[in-house]
Amino acid sequence: MCCPRWFPLLAYWLIVAAYAFLIFWFSSLGQHEIPSVFGRVWDKLLHGSSFALLTFLLLLALNRGFRQPLLPGMMVSAFLLALLYGMFDEWHQSTVATRVASAADLLADGIGSLAVIPLYAWFAGLRQKSNDS
Repeated sequence: MCCPRWFPLLAYWLIVAAYAFLIFWFSSLGQHEIPSVFGRVWDKLLHGSSFALLTFLLLLALNRGFRQPLLPGMMVSAFLLALLYGMFDEWHQSTVATRVASAADLLADGIGSLAVIPLYAWFAGLRQKSNDS
């Protein structure tokens, strides 16, 4: 056996932590330090897609990939964890010069987070069907 049983679970959470750190790092940049490719993308779309990916990664970690049926509690937990991180992110941005916190950004985070849950559920359903075959 290659790895301990807990290793895949730890790996999923390390990926979540690394991505959360990436969001934190981008939030730490001043307005003039953000790469121009990101400046051209609509801010709310960037927030929504960033938190959609965070929620997807949280669902993977909570569900250990696609190993078990997706439970409502997992969906709610992933959404709430992402939203709490969105609140932290907005607070953090308020402490960075040239950055501003906004409720609209938090709303975009929440919408992105909610939007990805059915997509994950669809992927999980496909995986369950292929495992049942």
